[in-house]
Amino acid sequence: MDGPLHFFPKPIVWLCKPTSILTLLTFLFIVFRIYLLIVTPQINIWGAHAFANDFLSYYLGAILWRTQQNLYDVTQLVALKDTLGLQFLVGQGFVYPMFLAFFIAPLTFLPVLTAVRTWYLINVIIYAALGYFLGKKLTSLKPGLFFLVMFIFFTFPPLFGNFGSGQINILIFALYFTYLWSIEKQKPWLGGIFLSIATFLKVYPAAFLLCALLKKRMRIVAGFLLSVPLLVGIPLIFNSFDHFFYYFKNILPAIQSDADPYFTNQSVNAFLSRIFYSSDYSLPLLSVDINTFKVITWGVILFSVGVIVFSTFCCRHDPKKTVMLELVWLGTIVLVSGKSNFWTFVPTVLITLFLIIRFTFLLTWQKGLAVISLFLLYYQALFFGLTDKLMRLWWQVPHLGFLYLSAGFLGLLFEVVILISLIVKRPPREMGSRFF
Repeated sequence: MDGPLHFFPKPIVWLCKPTSILTLLTFLFIVFRIYLLIVTPQINIWGAHAFANDFLSYYLGAILWRTQQNLYDVTQLVALKDTLGLQFLVGQGFVYPMFLAFFIAPLTFLPVLTAVRTWYLINVIIYAALGYFLGKKLTSLKPGLFFLVMFIFFTFPPLFGNFGSGQINILIFALYFTYLWSIEKQKPWLGGIFLSIATFLKVYPAAFLLCALLKKRMRIVAGFLLSVPLLVGIPLIFNSFDHFFYYFKNILPAIQSDADPYFTNQSVNAFLSRIFYSSDYSLPLLSVDINTFKVITWGVILFSVGVIVFSTFCCRHDPKKTVMLELVWLGTIVLVSGKSNFWTFVPTVLITLFLIIRFTFLLTWQKGLAVISLFLLYYQALFFGLTDKLMRLWWQVPHLGFLYLSAGFLGLLFEVVILISLIVKRPPREMGSRFF
Protein backbone atom coordinates (compact mmCIF):
# COMPACT_ATOMS: atom_id res chain seq x y z
CA MET A 1 0.00 0.00 0.00
CA ASP A 2 3.02 2.30 0.46
CA GLY A 3 3.62 2.46 -3.31
CA PRO A 4 0.70 4.63 -4.50
CA LEU A 5 0.83 6.69 -1.31
CA HIS A 6 4.54 7.34 -1.18
CA PHE A 7 4.05 11.07 -1.83
CA PHE A 8 1.80 11.47 1.25
CA PRO A 9 3.17 12.22 4.74
CA LYS A 10 4.10 9.14 6.75
CA PRO A 11 1.19 9.47 9.23
CA ILE A 12 -1.28 9.44 6.32
CA VAL A 13 0.40 6.37 4.84
CA TRP A 14 0.26 4.63 8.22
CA LEU A 15 -3.44 5.43 8.62
CA CYS A 16 -4.23 3.76 5.28
CA LYS A 17 -2.83 0.38 6.31
CA PRO A 18 -5.28 -2.37 7.39
CA THR A 19 -3.54 -2.79 10.74
CA SER A 20 -3.77 0.94 11.34
CA ILE A 21 -7.49 0.94 10.60
CA LEU A 22 -7.92 -1.90 13.08
CA THR A 23 -5.97 0.12 15.65
CA LEU A 24 -8.29 3.09 15.18
CA LEU A 25 -11.35 0.87 15.49
CA THR A 26 -10.12 -0.52 18.77
CA PHE A 27 -9.29 2.97 20.01
CA LEU A 28 -12.90 3.95 19.33
CA PHE A 29 -13.76 1.30 21.88
CA ILE A 30 -11.99 3.21 24.63
CA VAL A 31 -13.76 6.41 23.57
CA PHE A 32 -17.07 4.58 23.88
CA ARG A 33 -16.12 3.30 27.34
CA ILE A 34 -15.24 6.77 28.56
CA TYR A 35 -18.50 8.07 27.09
CA LEU A 36 -20.38 5.49 29.14
CA LEU A 37 -18.66 6.73 32.27
CA ILE A 38 -19.58 10.31 31.46
CA VAL A 39 -23.27 9.74 30.78
CA THR A 40 -23.90 7.26 33.60
CA PRO A 41 -25.10 9.12 36.71
CA GLN A 42 -23.91 6.42 39.12
CA ILE A 43 -20.27 6.84 38.10
CA ASN A 44 -20.11 10.29 36.52
CA ILE A 45 -16.40 11.08 36.49
CA TRP A 46 -16.82 14.61 35.18
CA GLY A 47 -19.38 16.03 37.56
CA ALA A 48 -18.41 14.28 40.80
CA HIS A 49 -15.17 13.89 42.71
CA ALA A 50 -15.89 10.39 43.97
CA PHE A 51 -14.09 8.76 41.06
CA ALA A 52 -11.00 10.99 41.24
CA ASN A 53 -9.90 10.13 44.76
CA ASP A 54 -6.31 9.26 43.88
CA PHE A 55 -5.76 12.30 41.70
CA LEU A 56 -7.27 14.55 44.37
CA SER A 57 -4.76 13.21 46.88
CA TYR A 58 -2.01 14.15 44.38
CA TYR A 59 -3.69 17.53 43.88
CA LEU A 60 -3.89 18.29 47.60
CA GLY A 61 -0.34 17.07 48.20
CA ALA A 62 0.90 19.33 45.39
CA ILE A 63 -0.86 22.34 46.94
CA LEU A 64 0.75 21.60 50.31
CA TRP A 65 4.12 21.21 48.59
CA ARG A 66 3.71 24.47 46.66
CA THR A 67 2.78 26.36 49.84
CA GLN A 68 5.75 24.83 51.71
CA GLN A 69 3.62 22.78 54.09
CA ASN A 70 4.13 19.14 55.10
CA LEU A 71 2.44 17.21 52.31
CA TYR A 72 2.91 13.93 54.23
CA ASP A 73 0.95 15.09 57.28
CA VAL A 74 -2.51 13.61 56.78
CA THR A 75 -4.08 16.10 59.20
CA GLN A 76 -2.97 19.03 57.03
CA LEU A 77 -4.21 17.25 53.95
CA VAL A 78 -7.64 16.65 55.52
CA ALA A 79 -7.83 20.28 56.62
CA LEU A 80 -7.06 21.44 53.08
CA LYS A 81 -9.67 19.05 51.71
CA ASP A 82 -12.30 20.51 54.00
CA THR A 83 -11.25 24.05 53.10
CA LEU A 84 -11.75 23.32 49.40
CA GLY A 85 -15.06 21.59 50.12
CA LEU A 86 -14.05 18.28 48.56
CA GLN A 87 -16.02 15.16 49.46
CA PHE A 88 -13.84 12.05 49.23
CA LEU A 89 -12.08 9.57 51.50
CA VAL A 90 -8.48 10.59 52.11
CA GLY A 91 -7.44 7.05 53.10
CA GLN A 92 -3.69 6.81 53.59
CA GLY A 93 -3.06 10.36 52.39
CA PHE A 94 -0.14 11.37 50.19
CA VAL A 95 2.47 8.59 50.40
CA TYR A 96 4.40 9.22 47.18
CA PRO A 97 7.82 10.77 46.54
CA MET A 98 7.92 14.57 46.62
CA PHE A 99 8.69 14.69 42.89
CA LEU A 100 5.11 13.62 42.16
CA ALA A 101 3.83 16.72 43.97
CA PHE A 102 6.24 18.83 41.92
CA PHE A 103 5.03 17.10 38.75
CA ILE A 104 1.34 17.75 39.54
CA ALA A 105 1.92 21.30 40.84
CA PRO A 106 1.06 23.12 37.56
CA LEU A 107 -2.45 21.65 37.71
CA THR A 108 -3.00 23.17 41.16
CA PHE A 109 -3.33 26.61 39.57
CA LEU A 110 -6.54 25.36 37.94
CA PRO A 111 -9.91 24.93 39.67
CA VAL A 112 -10.41 21.44 41.03
CA LEU A 113 -12.86 20.20 38.41
CA THR A 114 -10.82 21.71 35.56
CA ALA A 115 -7.69 20.05 36.94
CA VAL A 116 -9.48 16.67 37.09
CA ARG A 117 -10.67 17.00 33.50
CA THR A 118 -7.21 18.08 32.33
CA TRP A 119 -5.64 15.09 34.07
CA TYR A 120 -8.12 12.72 32.40
CA LEU A 121 -7.35 14.29 29.02
CA ILE A 122 -3.60 13.87 29.55
CA ASN A 123 -4.10 10.21 30.42
CA VAL A 124 -6.24 9.58 27.34
CA ILE A 125 -3.61 11.19 25.11
CA ILE A 126 -0.87 9.06 26.69
CA TYR A 127 -2.97 5.93 26.25
CA ALA A 128 -3.65 6.76 22.60
CA ALA A 129 0.06 7.37 21.98
CA LEU A 130 0.96 4.03 23.57
CA GLY A 131 -1.59 2.32 21.34
CA TYR A 132 -0.15 4.04 18.27
CA PHE A 133 3.43 2.99 18.97
CA LEU A 134 2.40 -0.52 19.97
CA GLY A 135 0.44 -0.77 16.73
CA LYS A 136 3.48 0.26 14.71
CA LYS A 137 5.60 -2.23 16.63
CA LEU A 138 3.30 -5.16 15.92
CA THR A 139 2.38 -4.48 12.29
CA SER A 140 4.14 -7.70 11.25
CA LEU A 141 1.36 -9.72 12.88
CA LYS A 142 -1.47 -10.99 10.74
CA PRO A 143 -4.52 -8.67 10.74
CA GLY A 144 -6.71 -10.96 12.84
CA LEU A 145 -4.11 -11.49 15.54
CA PHE A 146 -3.15 -7.83 15.39
CA PHE A 147 -6.76 -6.78 15.94
CA LEU A 148 -7.06 -9.12 18.92
CA VAL A 149 -3.85 -7.79 20.49
CA MET A 150 -4.97 -4.18 20.09
CA PHE A 151 -8.46 -5.00 21.35
CA ILE A 152 -6.95 -6.46 24.51
CA PHE A 153 -4.66 -3.46 24.90
CA PHE A 154 -7.45 -0.91 24.59
CA THR A 155 -10.02 -2.69 26.72
CA PHE A 156 -8.42 -4.32 29.75
CA PRO A 157 -10.46 -3.27 32.82
CA PRO A 158 -7.80 -2.08 35.30
CA LEU A 159 -6.96 0.86 33.07
CA PHE A 160 -10.51 2.12 33.38
CA GLY A 161 -10.18 1.92 37.12
CA ASN A 162 -7.10 4.10 36.67
CA PHE A 163 -9.04 6.50 34.46
CA GLY A 164 -11.85 6.77 36.97
CA SER A 165 -9.74 7.31 40.08
CA GLY A 166 -7.13 9.42 38.30
CA GLN A 167 -4.17 7.23 39.22
CA ILE A 168 -0.63 7.84 38.01
CA ASN A 169 -0.25 4.27 36.68
CA ILE A 170 -0.95 5.10 33.04
CA LEU A 171 1.96 7.54 33.04
CA ILE A 172 4.08 4.87 34.74
CA PHE A 173 3.15 2.48 31.91
CA ALA A 174 4.32 5.07 29.40
CA LEU A 175 7.63 5.48 31.20
CA TYR A 176 8.10 1.69 31.23
CA PHE A 177 7.50 1.58 27.49
CA THR A 178 10.02 4.39 26.92
CA TYR A 179 12.48 2.61 29.21
CA LEU A 180 12.22 -0.63 27.21
CA TRP A 181 12.31 1.36 23.94
CA SER A 182 15.55 3.03 25.05
CA ILE A 183 17.11 -0.34 25.85
CA GLU A 184 16.01 -1.71 22.47
CA LYS A 185 17.51 1.33 20.70
CA GLN A 186 20.76 0.81 22.65
CA LYS A 187 20.39 4.06 24.60
CA PRO A 188 20.88 2.79 28.16
CA TRP A 189 21.63 6.24 29.59
CA LEU A 190 18.26 7.49 28.40
CA GLY A 191 16.60 4.34 29.74
CA GLY A 192 18.10 5.03 33.16
CA ILE A 193 16.66 8.55 33.11
CA PHE A 194 13.16 7.29 32.25
CA LEU A 195 13.44 4.67 34.98
CA SER A 196 14.45 7.26 37.55
CA ILE A 197 11.49 9.49 36.62
CA ALA A 198 9.12 6.54 37.04
CA THR A 199 10.71 5.72 40.40
CA PHE A 200 10.34 9.25 41.74
CA LEU A 201 6.70 9.32 40.70
CA LYS A 202 5.91 5.99 42.37
CA VAL A 203 8.43 4.04 44.42
CA TYR A 204 8.12 0.46 43.17
CA PRO A 205 9.68 0.98 39.66
CA ALA A 206 13.03 1.11 41.49
CA ALA A 207 13.00 -2.69 41.40
CA PHE A 208 14.05 -2.47 37.74
CA LEU A 209 17.25 -0.83 38.96
CA LEU A 210 18.00 -4.03 40.86
CA CYS A 211 17.43 -5.93 37.63
CA ALA A 212 19.94 -3.67 35.83
CA LEU A 213 22.48 -4.15 38.62
CA LEU A 214 22.19 -7.93 38.46
CA LYS A 215 22.70 -7.80 34.70
CA LYS A 216 25.65 -5.41 35.16
CA ARG A 217 24.11 -2.84 32.83
CA MET A 218 26.01 -0.03 34.45
CA ARG A 219 25.04 2.60 31.89
CA ILE A 220 21.40 2.20 32.92
CA VAL A 221 22.45 2.52 36.56
CA ALA A 222 24.58 5.56 35.75
CA GLY A 223 21.72 7.29 33.92
CA PHE A 224 19.47 6.54 36.88
CA LEU A 225 21.91 7.84 39.50
CA LEU A 226 22.79 10.99 37.54
CA SER A 227 19.09 11.87 37.45
CA VAL A 228 18.59 11.44 41.20
CA PRO A 229 20.11 14.77 42.35
CA LEU A 230 17.92 16.64 39.88
CA LEU A 231 14.72 14.78 40.75
CA VAL A 232 15.35 15.19 44.48
CA GLY A 233 16.83 18.67 44.43
CA ILE A 234 14.26 20.54 42.33
CA PRO A 235 11.28 19.73 44.61
CA LEU A 236 13.39 20.63 47.68
CA ILE A 237 14.03 24.11 46.31
CA PHE A 238 10.37 24.96 46.95
CA ASN A 239 9.86 22.90 50.10
CA SER A 240 11.54 22.01 53.38
CA PHE A 241 14.13 19.28 53.79
CA ASP A 242 12.40 18.40 57.07
CA HIS A 243 9.32 17.33 55.12
CA PHE A 244 11.51 15.27 52.80
CA PHE A 245 13.14 13.62 55.83
CA TYR A 246 9.68 13.05 57.35
CA TYR A 247 8.86 10.85 54.35
CA PHE A 248 11.79 8.51 55.03
CA LYS A 249 11.35 8.61 58.79
CA ASN A 250 7.60 8.10 59.12
CA ILE A 251 6.19 6.83 55.82
CA LEU A 252 8.57 4.23 54.36
CA PRO A 253 9.38 2.39 57.64
CA ALA A 254 5.78 2.47 58.85
CA ILE A 255 5.07 -1.03 57.57
CA GLN A 256 6.46 -2.18 60.93
CA SER A 257 3.82 -0.16 62.74
CA ASP A 258 0.96 -1.93 64.49
CA ALA A 259 -1.50 0.64 63.20
CA ASP A 260 -4.13 -0.27 60.65
CA PRO A 261 -2.25 0.60 57.43
CA TYR A 262 -5.34 1.30 55.34
CA PHE A 263 -7.12 3.96 57.36
CA THR A 264 -4.03 5.90 58.49
CA ASN A 265 -1.09 7.61 56.91
CA GLN A 266 1.23 4.90 58.20
CA SER A 267 2.15 2.58 55.36
CA VAL A 268 3.65 3.01 51.94
CA ASN A 269 2.42 -0.52 51.27
CA ALA A 270 -1.15 0.32 52.18
CA PHE A 271 -2.32 -0.96 48.81
CA LEU A 272 -1.99 -4.57 50.01
CA SER A 273 -4.30 -3.89 52.92
CA ARG A 274 -7.16 -3.62 50.42
CA ILE A 275 -6.97 -7.38 50.07
CA PHE A 276 -7.55 -8.21 53.71
CA TYR A 277 -9.11 -5.18 55.40
CA SER A 278 -12.75 -4.18 55.30
CA SER A 279 -13.34 -1.93 52.31
CA ASP A 280 -15.07 -2.01 48.96
CA TYR A 281 -12.30 -4.25 47.62
CA SER A 282 -12.15 -6.98 50.25
CA LEU A 283 -14.33 -9.45 52.08
CA PRO A 284 -14.67 -8.78 55.84
CA LEU A 285 -14.51 -12.51 56.57
CA LEU A 286 -10.97 -12.55 55.18
CA SER A 287 -9.69 -9.82 57.50
CA VAL A 288 -6.40 -10.75 59.16
CA ASP A 289 -4.33 -9.39 62.02
CA ILE A 290 -1.45 -7.01 61.43
CA ASN A 291 1.26 -9.67 61.82
CA THR A 292 -0.28 -11.86 59.13
CA PHE A 293 -0.57 -8.79 56.95
CA LYS A 294 3.16 -8.10 57.40
CA VAL A 295 4.03 -11.67 56.39
CA ILE A 296 1.89 -11.43 53.26
CA THR A 297 3.33 -8.03 52.34
CA TRP A 298 6.93 -9.12 52.62
CA GLY A 299 6.06 -12.36 50.85
CA VAL A 300 4.92 -10.37 47.83
CA ILE A 301 8.07 -8.24 47.97
CA LEU A 302 10.34 -11.30 48.16
CA PHE A 303 8.37 -12.94 45.36
CA SER A 304 8.99 -9.90 43.17
CA VAL A 305 12.71 -9.90 43.92
CA GLY A 306 12.78 -13.65 43.23
CA VAL A 307 11.27 -13.11 39.79
CA ILE A 308 13.97 -10.57 38.96
CA VAL A 309 16.81 -12.79 40.16
CA PHE A 310 15.29 -15.84 38.46
CA SER A 311 14.92 -14.04 35.14
CA THR A 312 18.45 -12.66 35.35
CA PHE A 313 20.31 -15.90 35.99
CA CYS A 314 18.08 -18.37 34.12
CA CYS A 315 17.66 -16.24 30.99
CA ARG A 316 20.90 -14.26 30.94
CA HIS A 317 21.73 -15.64 27.48
CA ASP A 318 18.31 -14.78 26.07
CA PRO A 319 17.45 -11.07 26.50
CA LYS A 320 14.02 -11.52 24.91
CA LYS A 321 12.94 -14.02 27.55
CA THR A 322 14.32 -11.75 30.26
CA VAL A 323 12.17 -8.87 29.01
CA MET A 324 9.14 -11.18 28.93
CA LEU A 325 9.70 -12.17 32.55
CA GLU A 326 10.10 -8.55 33.56
CA LEU A 327 6.82 -7.66 31.87
CA VAL A 328 5.04 -10.50 33.62
CA TRP A 329 6.47 -9.34 36.93
CA LEU A 330 5.39 -5.79 36.13
CA GLY A 331 1.86 -7.00 35.47
CA THR A 332 1.68 -8.61 38.90
CA ILE A 333 3.03 -5.59 40.75
CA VAL A 334 0.78 -3.13 38.95
CA LEU A 335 -2.22 -5.33 39.67
CA VAL A 336 -1.59 -5.75 43.39
CA SER A 337 -0.75 -2.05 43.70
CA GLY A 338 -4.11 -1.17 42.21
CA LYS A 339 -7.59 -1.96 43.41
CA SER A 340 -7.62 -5.69 43.89
CA ASN A 341 -8.98 -8.19 46.35
CA PHE A 342 -8.28 -11.68 47.63
CA TRP A 343 -9.98 -13.39 44.70
CA THR A 344 -7.90 -11.52 42.12
CA PHE A 345 -4.65 -11.53 44.09
CA VAL A 346 -4.22 -15.27 44.61
CA PRO A 347 -4.94 -16.45 41.03
CA THR A 348 -2.80 -13.62 39.68
CA VAL A 349 0.23 -14.85 41.62
CA LEU A 350 -0.43 -18.43 40.46
CA ILE A 351 -0.88 -17.34 36.85
CA THR A 352 2.32 -15.30 37.05
CA LEU A 353 4.25 -18.35 38.24
CA PHE A 354 2.76 -20.33 35.38
CA LEU A 355 3.78 -17.68 32.84
CA ILE A 356 7.31 -17.56 34.24
CA ILE A 357 7.68 -21.31 33.80
CA ARG A 358 6.15 -21.12 30.34
CA PHE A 359 8.37 -18.33 29.10
CA THR A 360 11.49 -19.87 30.61
CA PHE A 361 11.23 -23.44 29.36
CA LEU A 362 9.05 -23.17 26.26
CA LEU A 363 9.53 -21.39 22.97
CA THR A 364 7.67 -18.26 21.93
CA TRP A 365 7.28 -16.99 18.39
CA GLN A 366 5.72 -13.56 18.14
CA LYS A 367 7.48 -10.48 19.41
CA GLY A 368 4.19 -9.23 20.84
CA LEU A 369 3.48 -12.36 22.90
CA ALA A 370 4.99 -10.87 26.05
CA VAL A 371 2.74 -7.83 25.79
CA ILE A 372 -0.28 -10.05 25.16
CA SER A 373 0.44 -12.19 28.20
CA LEU A 374 0.88 -9.10 30.35
CA PHE A 375 -2.66 -7.98 29.63
CA LEU A 376 -4.06 -11.51 29.74
CA LEU A 377 -2.77 -11.57 33.29
CA TYR A 378 -5.35 -8.94 34.13
CA TYR A 379 -8.12 -10.58 32.14
CA GLN A 380 -7.66 -13.92 33.83
CA ALA A 381 -7.59 -12.25 37.23
CA LEU A 382 -10.83 -10.51 36.27
CA PHE A 383 -12.33 -13.81 35.14
CA PHE A 384 -11.54 -15.42 38.51
CA GLY A 385 -12.44 -12.29 40.44
CA LEU A 386 -16.13 -11.64 39.74
CA THR A 387 -16.66 -9.81 43.01
CA ASP A 388 -19.62 -7.92 44.35
CA LYS A 389 -18.14 -4.73 42.91
CA LEU A 390 -18.27 -6.09 39.37
CA MET A 391 -21.75 -7.48 39.89
CA ARG A 392 -22.93 -4.10 41.16
CA LEU A 393 -21.48 -2.57 38.03
CA TRP A 394 -23.38 -5.15 35.98
CA TRP A 395 -26.68 -4.14 37.53
CA GLN A 396 -26.02 -0.40 37.41
CA VAL A 397 -24.57 -0.29 33.90
CA PRO A 398 -25.57 -3.52 32.06
CA HIS A 399 -23.80 -2.72 28.78
CA LEU A 400 -20.58 -1.76 30.59
CA GLY A 401 -20.68 -4.91 32.71
CA PHE A 402 -21.21 -6.96 29.55
CA LEU A 403 -18.10 -5.39 27.99
CA TYR A 404 -16.03 -6.28 31.06
CA LEU A 405 -17.17 -9.89 31.00
CA SER A 406 -16.91 -10.33 27.22
CA ALA A 407 -13.38 -8.91 27.22
CA GLY A 408 -12.42 -11.28 30.03
CA PHE A 409 -13.78 -14.33 28.22
CA LEU A 410 -12.10 -13.26 24.98
CA GLY A 411 -8.75 -12.96 26.74
CA LEU A 412 -9.21 -16.35 28.36
CA LEU A 413 -10.11 -17.92 25.01
CA PHE A 414 -7.03 -16.45 23.39
CA GLU A 415 -4.86 -17.81 26.21
CA VAL A 416 -6.30 -21.29 25.60
CA VAL A 417 -5.34 -21.03 21.93
CA ILE A 418 -1.78 -20.08 22.87
CA LEU A 419 -1.58 -22.98 25.34
CA ILE A 420 -2.69 -25.44 22.66
CA SER A 421 -0.10 -24.01 20.29
CA LEU A 422 2.57 -24.51 22.94
CA ILE A 423 1.53 -28.13 23.45
CA VAL A 424 1.70 -28.92 19.73
CA LYS A 425 4.83 -26.74 19.38
CA ARG A 426 3.41 -24.65 16.56
CA PRO A 427 2.71 -20.94 16.36
CA PRO A 428 -1.00 -20.04 16.57
CA ARG A 429 -1.04 -18.93 12.92
CA GLU A 430 0.11 -22.42 11.84
CA MET A 431 -2.70 -24.23 13.63
CA GLY A 432 -5.09 -24.22 10.68
CA SER A 433 -6.84 -20.94 11.41
CA ARG A 434 -6.46 -18.07 8.98
CA PHE A 435 -7.54 -15.71 11.71
CA PHE A 436 -4.29 -16.30 13.58
